[in-house]
Amino acid sequence: MQDFFKSSMHGKMHARDLLQLSCLLTIEPPDLSVKSKDDLEAYLALYWSSSRDRLDRWQFYLPHGDQNVPDNRQQPSLDASEARDNTCQSRVVSLIAEMIVSEPLTRVWAAILSCSNQRNPQHDMPPQCVAEHIVSFHSALRQTALSQLDTKLVDSETQQQLHSLAECTLRWTDLLLAHIEQSGPVSRFAPNSERCLDFAEDLRGQLEHHQQTAAALTIKSARKAICDFLPLQAFSGKLNFHIGASVLQSYRAGDLDSWGLADPLCAVRLLSNLSQCEGLIEASLHEFMPMASSG
Repeated sequence: MQDFFKSSMHGKMHARDLLQLSCLLTIEPPDLSVKSKDDLEAYLALYWSSSRDRLDRWQFYLPHGDQNVPDNRQQPSLDASEARDNTCQSRVVSLIAEMIVSEPLTRVWAAILSCSNQRNPQHDMPPQCVAEHIVSFHSALRQTALSQLDTKLVDSETQQQLHSLAECTLRWTDLLLAHIEQSGPVSRFAPNSERCLDFAEDLRGQLEHHQQTAAALTIKSARKAICDFLPLQAFSGKLNFHIGASVLQSYRAGDLDSWGLADPLCAVRLLSNLSQCEGLIEASLHEFMPMASSG
């Protein structure tokens, strides 16, 4: 786990980082009851705005029939046309793979917020509405993306790999949520609620006697089963970082020491704060510049 979130040191996160974060949340959930209402609302606001921006980005770049098929009317050379087709396919694969592999975090975080809300109604927060909306939109976009794939955009072998990746990831998501089901009813956040409940029943005995071993095996197995196919480049690295940072900041200092993640957590918090400061400075400059130019 010491290599967790390597890319986050550059203010970016890959989908594989978000997948591993969903595993971490499952086996070492943060205690949200010790957080102030203001802190929780701030984390949720960052999560909501970053998730919304990423959903908008996905929707903008999502292939729609012939709209994103390369236009050959200019009759480029064979090599140029082939290079452009490869670039288009690479972008589409990176987009859809990110949608698939980041979905476990969307569902797991919604489940954790729901459990916390049930246990701590005094916080008077509506996280379920926000989180469930993101789950619904994320899932719908992923289904749309996979259903609209054709050989003009992605070759048939890669299409099959993406569908297999989605099937594998959804099954692992059910297993991750089965861990959280031990603390409260969250199967409604699962892609397949019946399968999630079956997993939960099987896990009860294992977690009672071998919790740490089962947790480590979950992370290692999920990473091996899902991450091998992923493209090297993140499609929405900065937005992934903001989403991951908003979730990670729900942990207290020292919560993740046993996983060797104390330093990465501090770095993510620092980079997140710096990024928000940069955003405020940029917004201020946009407001100031028109006044300066008009003078």
